[in-house]
Amino acid sequence: MSFGAGADHFYLDRIGQRQLVEILRSVPTLIAGLDVAVGKQEKFGSGGPRVGRVEQAQPLPFNPRVSDAATALHHELATWVRFVCEPRGIWYWPEGCTHSARFIGPLRERETRAPVHFSPPSTLELAEWLDRNVAALALTPGGEEALDAIRNVVVAGFATLRPPREEVIPQLDEDAVNEARDYEMHRHAIAKAARGLGEDYAGLTAERVNTLRRAKKIFGTRCIVATRAELFRFGDVLDAHLEHKSRSRSKEAA
Repeated sequence: MSFGAGADHFYLDRIGQRQLVEILRSVPTLIAGLDVAVGKQEKFGSGGPRVGRVEQAQPLPFNPRVSDAATALHHELATWVRFVCEPRGIWYWPEGCTHSARFIGPLRERETRAPVHFSPPSTLELAEWLDRNVAALALTPGGEEALDAIRNVVVAGFATLRPPREEVIPQLDEDAVNEARDYEMHRHAIAKAARGLGEDYAGLTAERVNTLRRAKKIFGTRCIVATRAELFRFGDVLDAHLEHKSRSRSKEAA
């Protein structure tokens, strides 16, 4: 990338221009993905399908970065379109138009006036316009910054479409468990920690902690005022879970 005009008067060199064009031509794929993601969130945002035995339908996870990415992409591309147009005193015209609607002089062959009223350009139209006018962008002082700026927003947009990585819960050894027994935790933290303790604790969910509490098998140590989350001693919950489960199995066997 060049930070000044080279011998060919480009502020963004030809290699950078080719890279920028490649990025701009990936925008239709990105827009399609963002449209699908936003559409799904709008459809299911107030409540998703029931899964298993639940008391109330739970909403699908809403990722605000998806809609933010679509907005950021549009604004970034619009900024660079204005960046090209303003120094030249020209307006953005729809594809196929070569002159503003106010142009008075006669038109040459293949020249057309823009309609008097036309809708603001879509994100896709902005990307296509920059693709067609990449040389004008590269000839404008400051155009060398376009490659990184547009690449960053496109990469960030694609990143929002990737499924989140599955959380890996480390397996806890005996020493770590013994050390953690005196910790005070709320039920969700207990359930998360139990996932690293093996099959004996596979059923120790947040709801299971509630069941043990209602059965008076465990007792809260204190309550966090701000969130009203009740804390329990981790070791007490582990012991009660195993004891209560073993009693249930004994009754079933009998």
